[in-house]
Amino acid sequence: MCLTVPCEVVRVDGDTAVVVHAGEHFAVSLLFLDRIVQPGDWIAVQARRYAHAVLTEEEARDILDLYALVDQLVDRDGAAHG
Repeated sequence: MCLTVPCEVVRVDGDTAVVVHAGEHFAVSLLFLDRIVQPGDWIAVQARRYAHAVLTEEEARDILDLYALVDQLVDRDGAAHG
């Protein structure tokens, strides 16, 4: 299963964007998007390979906050706390 991750667009070069997530930069395909993105936009990235949706900054931050909460609730062994 692949997890969709919100990433901020740093640079666009044709059908490819360089994005940043958790301080790491990597390139993703923009071929599945139905609109043009530019640096500063947020996109949903799957499998660290392609963008499949454009997000608002608020949507991206909400998703990142949710992932952080899940990370706090699950230890490194996968055991739930609560």
